[in-house]
Amino acid sequence: MEDYGIPFKEFGWICYVVDGTSSEIRIDYKFSSGLTESNSFNLKLERDIKSKLEQLFKWAYSKLTPPNSFKILGKEIQPYYDVEHLLRSIIGPIFGLPNEGVGIYKRVKTKRGERRVERKYLKKEEIEEEFLELFKIIDEYAWEKTSEKIIEEFDIPKDTLPPYINKHVFFAYRCGVEKIAEKLATYLISKNIKVWYFPWKVGWGDSITTEEEKGLKNSFAGLIIFTPDFLEGRTAHEEYRALIAKRKEDPHFKVGILRVNCGREDIPEFMKDYFDVFIKSEDDPDFDNITHIIWRGLLMLPLETPPD
Repeated sequence: MEDYGIPFKEFGWICYVVDGTSSEIRIDYKFSSGLTESNSFNLKLERDIKSKLEQLFKWAYSKLTPPNSFKILGKEIQPYYDVEHLLRSIIGPIFGLPNEGVGIYKRVKTKRGERRVERKYLKKEEIEEEFLELFKIIDEYAWEKTSEKIIEEFDIPKDTLPPYINKHVFFAYRCGVEKIAEKLATYLISKNIKVWYFPWKVGWGDSITTEEEKGLKNSFAGLIIFTPDFLEGRTAHEEYRALIAKRKEDPHFKVGILRVNCGREDIPEFMKDYFDVFIKSEDDPDFDNITHIIWRGLLMLPLETPPD
């Protein structure tokens, strides 16, 4: 995170559980320089986020070991226990957790009516994939809300925030290169960059024009998958013109080009001042290296990885 935005040293969230539900989470963070003290704030949960957290509470409960039973007047009693709160590390060893780990605090009611708390920590590798995806959704929600709070509280200029926190890269392409687009989109998502990719964003019955306009509005950069026939496609041409218009309006908006089996001379001259890269096809042996270069280009980093 330090290379392209606010330098977080630690970042995570805590959610307190009451009867299997919660109305807010607490977000904690610490910068690696400057404002080094810990900061935190509480955030009210939106309904869809709340329902996903409730799924995680049930999962957390399943990870707990039931406390030992006890007898009262010869009757076997199973102590009451539940999840008191759930902790999540997104960056660094916050709350004493391993990086990207989870903490589950168990609340137990003893035979004397007292309550005690026990802790269970899980590494990323110990979290099932379906629940890891749920954690990532909450992480992203916390990240987006934190960026807004930090701008307001510490008066940090918006252009110091990584643009991909709240927005995505808009893909423009013609039919026939879907496999290339999907491989590239999957790679960028694995690097925590959101992607507007037509088959993933436009559903049955949706207005194509409306969805594309929303996609362009909420993008921080564009990527054109440029083929020899790209400008002959009506939709591709419209997307191309929209990307160029946005680029003229917003000096921070960038448009990268992935040339597929076509020469640099095929690109309009005024599009050559940012970055463009070349592959022959989806089976190009250099494809993985090219996707890494595109990732760096979209983040406005030097295209070549600097030596250690």
